[in-house]
Amino acid sequence: MSSVFVSYCREDEVRASALAKALMRQGLDVWWDKHLVANSNWRSEIEAAIERSDVVVVCWSKASVGERGAFVKDEASRAGTRLIQVLLEGVNPPLGFGEYQAIDFKGWKGSTRDPFFSDLMGAISAKLNGEGPPKPKGPTKAAFRRLLYQGGGSALVLSLMGVVLSLPNVQSALCKWEVSRPYTDQMCCFAGVSEKELKPSGKKLLATRSAGSYLRQAPAPFVSQADAARDAQQRAVPDAEILCTALVHESERLVSSSAKSESSDCRETAVGWFCGLNYVAVCQVEVPELVLRCPAT
Repeated sequence: MSSVFVSYCREDEVRASALAKALMRQGLDVWWDKHLVANSNWRSEIEAAIERSDVVVVCWSKASVGERGAFVKDEASRAGTRLIQVLLEGVNPPLGFGEYQAIDFKGWKGSTRDPFFSDLMGAISAKLNGEGPPKPKGPTKAAFRRLLYQGGGSALVLSLMGVVLSLPNVQSALCKWEVSRPYTDQMCCFAGVSEKELKPSGKKLLATRSAGSYLRQAPAPFVSQADAARDAQQRAVPDAEILCTALVHESERLVSSSAKSESSDCRETAVGWFCGLNYVAVCQVEVPELVLRCPAT
């Protein structure tokens, strides 16, 4: 399985997690620092993960291009020809990375059908196959969407497309036209050319999700092991909320989160006790009930 390393700044963890999970849903083996294990030398583990990765996806934001992004810049420099850049915010890549293609992810909401996510998958595929960077399709599709749904002639354009779709000999070709998708999906579905999809019914359901994680040891020592363990448990609560937030997809809502302790990772030094924690983030998520229907515009 192809391996992808995702590099990001701590401030961008929620968006980077959503990206990592979207890539995993595409069948890729994705590594990001939530995979760090207890008692590991995390610097060495990160270096090893970069070394064995086929592709390194670096997320640039205001945080990662600034002073707090030193590790991200270092990881990007180690990527070499395996580097793929995504822009989480309206920033320019740091000095030395401007000549590489950067994919616009500013408006990405987590959908794998988003044209810019498709561009990312195309860039990853090209890297894995030793090919040059593909021509991005996201900007063209975004312009097509503005023409359909924001321009003054939207109604006329949609009406004309409806007439065209009524012609059997062009239905299939138009509905497979890559530039127009997914913005013509509804009309193609109503015309019977494409199948219905699972869509929200309007009702909400409560689901429980969980994910294991490791909380690093605190930077400052404690007088006793009990105090250090208690601190780790307290720090795990907001960490679990971040992890749960990353598990919430578009159209869902995080209701509550908690950290269930699995095992402590404590050590005594000359200056005091340090404790990390293996825990499970338990997430209560409000999710939409799904039914088969044609996609909305």
